[in-house]
Amino acid sequence: MKLKALSLIIIFGFFCTLANATTATDAAKSIQLAEDLWDKTKSAGHEWNTIKPLVAQAKQALESKDFATAIELSNKASQQAELALIQAEHEKTNWLNNLPK
Repeated sequence: MKLKALSLIIIFGFFCTLANATTATDAAKSIQLAEDLWDKTKSAGHEWNTIKPLVAQAKQALESKDFATAIELSNKASQQAELALIQAEHEKTNWLNNLPK
């Protein structure tokens, strides 16, 4: 009985380690995606000032091993970067309509 319980504990610990490694990898990938999108907003000349702090907070969460928070913050940064790119494209194509008449 003790051997069976010990085996279950070892297997559970192994899977928890795998889950954390996967989550850490997911968080790192999510942060990288946010940084890539952030770079695109800079290239478009339309960087929002809210993206940088979100990426920094996501990196801090990753270093603190709070992977869920890191993913959440980097997803927010990615969403804001995507919206900044949409806004940049809109302004690029519609600037003429914004002139006073």
